[in-house]
Amino acid sequence: NQISIGNTIYGNTSTDRIVIGFGSDSSPDATLEIGNGTASSIDGADDLLVADDIEVDGDAFIEGNLNVAGTINGAALDLSLTQGGVTFGDASGNIAQDASNIFWDNTAKELGIGTNTPSAELDIGGGTASSMDAADGILVAGDIEINDDLFVDDALLVVGQANLNGNVLVDGTNLDINSTNVTISDTDIAFDGASTTFTQTTGAFTLSPATGSNVNLSLSGTGDFIVTTNDLVVDTSTDRVGIQNASPEAQLDININSATDNGLSITAAANQDSDIFNVRNNAGTKLALIDNIGWMTVGNSLEPSALLEVGNGTIQDSNIDGVNDLLVADDVEINGDLWIDGELHGAHINGTALEFDVTAG
Repeated sequence: NQISIGNTIYGNTSTDRIVIGFGSDSSPDATLEIGNGTASSIDGADDLLVADDIEVDGDAFIEGNLNVAGTINGAALDLSLTQGGVTFGDASGNIAQDASNIFWDNTAKELGIGTNTPSAELDIGGGTASSMDAADGILVAGDIEINDDLFVDDALLVVGQANLNGNVLVDGTNLDINSTNVTISDTDIAFDGASTTFTQTTGAFTLSPATGSNVNLSLSGTGDFIVTTNDLVVDTSTDRVGIQNASPEAQLDININSATDNGLSITAAANQDSDIFNVRNNAGTKLALIDNIGWMTVGNSLEPSALLEVGNGTIQDSNIDGVNDLLVADDVEINGDLWIDGELHGAHINGTALEFDVTAG
């Protein structure tokens, strides 16, 4: 049942197996065994077992599976793959592709996940790069959830809605958020730079706190609140406000830039009922006021009884209605002349000299 030619060829007719270069191996592990090998993954039936290397100068066609325990080396390995499709091990442990959802553009050096036409170095979902170039960029068509910190060394551009639950550190020059809504679920936002500039390229910049809540600016040290150099200046070191005045010298200091501009203008409501303007002391007592019809009083906490009232006086003459009148509660001293176009009424008229311009008769 055995055929042997020296130590070169040995055949076992009972198992229909032949070994070439068997040495002392008289029990071949495959139908054809070359060299003295050991079958570890095959059953030997209709199999070829090679103890060392195989060189194929032409093509090798394998209709079944190719199981390799070592390394496959070669200039080209034709696995009938789709160009650009990234390979992965499937559930059976085989090489597989899903080129429509995991795609590598080897020319542009761009990777697409969820798309086979990436527009950035990493394109997730096949978005449209409207405000960025593809170089060193990440483009996400949908949402991003970051449960830890995000560090950005260049610009961060958000076209959709950004919900940030962690920290965002941007070391680049700009943080460009091109979005309708930005939600930051945190109590504080900190900027560590020497200065921070917010720029609204088009449209208005609006701060809208919750109903009944404030917009608070906390300026530490001697930091001031300044709008356009000196349009509006809040000097925190002196608690003064300047309008067109960078160094206010009063609680409210207004510089008028044009001779045709009003320094201070107050417009009453259509049905104004309260004072238009009043000045009070620290106890809340009125020292001067302009009432709702434009009458003014000085040194009187009550409503004026004449167009101008000085002190708290009482009109004695029933013919005086207060319109276009001056009421002085106490004395009037005139160091110059007094011209009276109407009548002069009084209990006593005192003076070193009285001059009357009367008509004869």
